[in-house]
Amino acid sequence: MSLDLVEQHLSLESNGQFRFTPPTHTFLAFRTAIREYRKEGGLEGRAARYRENQRLLLDGMARLGYRRLVHPQHASYIITAFLNPTHANFDFKIFYTKLTEKGEQTGELKGREGLPKF
Repeated sequence: MSLDLVEQHLSLESNGQFRFTPPTHTFLAFRTAIREYRKEGGLEGRAARYRENQRLLLDGMARLGYRRLVHPQHASYIITAFLNPTHANFDFKIFYTKLTEKGEQTGELKGREGLPKF
């Protein structure tokens, strides 16, 4: 693998060819991602979908008794962190396994000690 982007650029400029086998799968994936992004309305459309997804997540988690880690004023709509429940029966490993089995993604956040969060 060669990550020399300058040489790659110079090669494309001089002869229109890649220095090595072109990563066609990467180009196809990138083209598909750009099409989906434009179809969704660009940044504004994607941001609106992410905000709505976060709203649904926050509403559902609040009904289950979870609290946000970051105050809404400082929070991103892309990643949302919650404090671990303080209930004695809560086990993060079980929680993580069950979410993973359902195809959801989560992870234990690292950072300030004594503040369990995910």
